[in-house]
Amino acid sequence: MARKFVSGVLAFAMVFGATAPVVFAEPVATEVVDQEANYLPSLEKNEVTMSKDDTVTIKINDIGTADVTATYDKTAFSYTYIKSSKTIVLTALKDVAAKTDIALKIGTVAGENYATTDLKLTVKPVASTGTLNTSDVAKATTQYVGLTSSYNFYYEKDGKEVAPKNVTWKVTTVGSDTLDITKETVTTAKGEAVKVTIKGLKKTTNDTKPTIKFDIDGKTVEVKDIVVKDPTSIAALTMKQDKKNIETSTGVATIVTQAYVINEYGDLAAKDDQELVWSVNGKVTTIGEIVNDAKGNKLYSTSFGGSKGIVKFTAYQDGTYEIAAADQAATQKASVKVTATSTVAYSTNNLYIAKSKTDLTKAGQSANVKPGTTIDFGALNYATIDDNSDKHLMADLSGWTVKFAVDNTKYASIDAKTGKFTVLGENDPDIAAALKNGGSANVKVTVTYTKSGSTTQTLDYDVKITKADATARKLTVTDGSTTATSEYTKDSTSGKWSATPSTKAVNKILTVGGSTTFTAKVVDENGFADSVGQGMIWYIQNDDNADKTVYATVVNGKVTGLVESAGKASLIGVSTADPDLQVEVKLYIMGAQATATPTATPTATPSATPTATATTAPTTAPATKTGKVTASSLRVRETPVNGTVVGKLAKGTAVTILETKDGWYKVTAGSLTGWVSGEYVELTTPSTTETAKTTANLKLRKTAKTGSVITTMPKGSKVEVLEKGTEWSKVKYNGKTGFASNAYLEFEEDAVG
Repeated sequence: MARKFVSGVLAFAMVFGATAPVVFAEPVATEVVDQEANYLPSLEKNEVTMSKDDTVTIKINDIGTADVTATYDKTAFSYTYIKSSKTIVLTALKDVAAKTDIALKIGTVAGENYATTDLKLTVKPVASTGTLNTSDVAKATTQYVGLTSSYNFYYEKDGKEVAPKNVTWKVTTVGSDTLDITKETVTTAKGEAVKVTIKGLKKTTNDTKPTIKFDIDGKTVEVKDIVVKDPTSIAALTMKQDKKNIETSTGVATIVTQAYVINEYGDLAAKDDQELVWSVNGKVTTIGEIVNDAKGNKLYSTSFGGSKGIVKFTAYQDGTYEIAAADQAATQKASVKVTATSTVAYSTNNLYIAKSKTDLTKAGQSANVKPGTTIDFGALNYATIDDNSDKHLMADLSGWTVKFAVDNTKYASIDAKTGKFTVLGENDPDIAAALKNGGSANVKVTVTYTKSGSTTQTLDYDVKITKADATARKLTVTDGSTTATSEYTKDSTSGKWSATPSTKAVNKILTVGGSTTFTAKVVDENGFADSVGQGMIWYIQNDDNADKTVYATVVNGKVTGLVESAGKASLIGVSTADPDLQVEVKLYIMGAQATATPTATPTATPSATPTATATTAPTTAPATKTGKVTASSLRVRETPVNGTVVGKLAKGTAVTILETKDGWYKVTAGSLTGWVSGEYVELTTPSTTETAKTTANLKLRKTAKTGSVITTMPKGSKVEVLEKGTEWSKVKYNGKTGFASNAYLEFEEDAVG
């Protein structure tokens, strides 16, 4: 491997620990001196495995600006060298039959002084061995007419999928017109596979089940007993009933049966009015007939309830009845059981009422309503006995009557017959007074059930009238200029408030010693705030839990900056009305110098010591350096290079440069102070122009130390010093701006000295 030439004297200095470079009056003319002393070109990988159409990208390390050529079989490969990324792209035009070497030649570039270097890339064929995937095809035992199933064949080796070379098949047992089979090569996430698609063409019988024999690179895979079904045949059957227990005199159980078929997409789809075979206790029943027992007494009857999938079942004698349905081929079945009794024992302690068969409301439960709304207690027309599971329509509870009443007509009224409970409007004086004083008004609703004038069941409901049953709230904090808002929704089950994605956090910039006072307000979705507690708990929290510095204090919402925070402090406000409601303001506390005004002293004391002020100000005040941002968005960091980002500056933003360090500027813009890369700042008022001369062939880099090379400046070149650093300086050479090592620059002041 060729190496760049390093002078013997320089090597001597390096061996014996010299900390400063040795510079000679007459260095070797062709030598380029900086931290990158040697070029040792090498390939990121020297060996690849490829097959036809495979493409690999390989990076060449330490190549500098050299060119690369290659010697290879142009019928087997295509080759491209991408100079910008210093990579080669190799594509296999055909299967690689055997190990092949590609010779790469790294060419010499003037001024960079390394000899021509030869590198070798070895290309190997992809092995057509490995584990052959056939597991999917074994599942291809059921097809539907007109529908397809697809299966992938591939070899798996070293985590890569490789398509077989040859995949053929033969359909046996029945004619090939039963199935349509096609194949194609597809690209997967791991490589390539052969995709085989099987389509059912016509329905088969149990006696004619086709078999497919696949030949995959000489390996036989057999799929037996494939059944092709008509997609209109029933694939599933379900049943449900509204009542498990009924009274023999008046009870009717509604049985709903749903048939499902396979649609054209391969999904289950409901099919109405399917022809079904019905039976009761194992005996096939014609819907619409009345069935008698052995003595000629009515036993049960059936009738359609609007469609052929809905049957109404009525029992006339006590007992348990199993009602079943099946498709014509008896391949799909479903059944339910109904218990019939001549009487139903109602417990006065265990009677519940409900709006529906699934939504039960226990006696004594409170209901929350808003003014001006109506509750239909008359809709509580279902009853459940004892275990909260057997539900009956009130109409089925023969002999029961219902009455409604309220104990206070001041806030609401109720119709005793219909159960319509109406709350007065919010503008009514009585309601308004109740809500203002206590936030709510309470009314008790009594529902009385009486059977045959002897058995009475009374159910009491506590109705709470509230101003607003908020499901959304907004917490806002502001100091007059900065506003932070958090929006919350309430979980109906847990009652917890949680922030929505629209929650917004804002940044507040303070100076050390400065203060601001935040106020807060919570409102609900209806704009009501007087019923929501407005108290707040304030505290300061560091973003970094390991950071124990106290950056600011807060008392009753007044925040005072103590220490420059660099973005580590946050103000947290918590609602005393509900601790789940919180809002956060990011605090950036800057040093006082960020807002200093240089002209304050001379303008504030014009008559104190005019001569002293006039003579000392120009000599003591440092020259102000300014610039403007050239990047579209420039990150401002806490410290140079990898410091925490504390803000961003837009393109064209004017900045004041406070300090420089190795190509980085500490700048201030408005109330934001931090470090930015000097690469993206154009100086608008540079310090007094200074020049320097290169003492060797010196590289001009995009950034300090390790930045990419812009050009090489010959020994003796004169450069303009834009910003002088401790180790690297920002310079301008032939209209190009970059960074150069101070070790190989002779500054004007050095030359004079």
